[in-house]
Amino acid sequence: MRIWKRKRNQNRFSLKPLLGVLLILVGCSQVTVAVRLKQAQDLFNEASRLTILDENYRDYVEKKDTPHVDDNKFALPSLTHDARAKYQLVLDLLDDSVFENPALHLNLRINAYALKAVAQWRLERYREAIQTAFAGQHVCASTPHGNPRDCGMLVIVGGLIVNSETLDRFEALKTQKQSGNFTREESAELAERLEFALDKLDELVSSPDEPIAIYANQQKLIILGNILDIWSAYSRSDTEQERADVMDKARKICGRFPDEYPSKGLTDELARKRLGLEPCGP
Repeated sequence: MRIWKRKRNQNRFSLKPLLGVLLILVGCSQVTVAVRLKQAQDLFNEASRLTILDENYRDYVEKKDTPHVDDNKFALPSLTHDARAKYQLVLDLLDDSVFENPALHLNLRINAYALKAVAQWRLERYREAIQTAFAGQHVCASTPHGNPRDCGMLVIVGGLIVNSETLDRFEALKTQKQSGNFTREESAELAERLEFALDKLDELVSSPDEPIAIYANQQKLIILGNILDIWSAYSRSDTEQERADVMDKARKICGRFPDEYPSKGLTDELARKRLGLEPCGP
């Protein structure tokens, strides 16, 4: 961030040998906080490339097939192509000593908070991710900085977490009910949670052509598509108003995108597949 269930990589790499190398690297006196943050960023970038939206653009999963690992390349970011292992290594690098180091530049400190919060979200450590995001937002608000992208991510990650948590709940209910329909109350409760997720994303203050604003608006389209799925699980004809409200919000969000930007194709595909809107733009 593939029809409904999350696809998980069943063949997990063991973290023990990876952590052994990590501890050796971190333990060296020559390895500064800045170096650790650079290692964390590299690992995060690689994990992100291995983390994709599922087939129906509901939430984020690992790619099923991963590239072959070149055993001759003994570099930390290349030890494994398992996304969860890499996100875990990001968290191992970004321990308390990084955030407590007074020499760490403010913009890098904010970057560290954003990397940690997103890695925790990806690993489904939702409560921890929210705590990290709150701490990072406090730093962003308390001191002038030059890192609006990461501060923006710290604002919207709470909404992304609510979306993921709600999908977890939706998935669990579908399993319990098997082929049974949801009640109106069940769908309404889940839809309300996703409306709250949208409200959290709306807290972002940014120019609409900024990459973080484009990303946030794309995530709103995903969440709106998830609301439609929830009302579809109710399987009754008395949801016309709810569906109309979703489509009205989606059209307004489509109007917020700039004319041209690198991920315009993704936006159009999201709008078409999840909401039946084509095209999506001003």
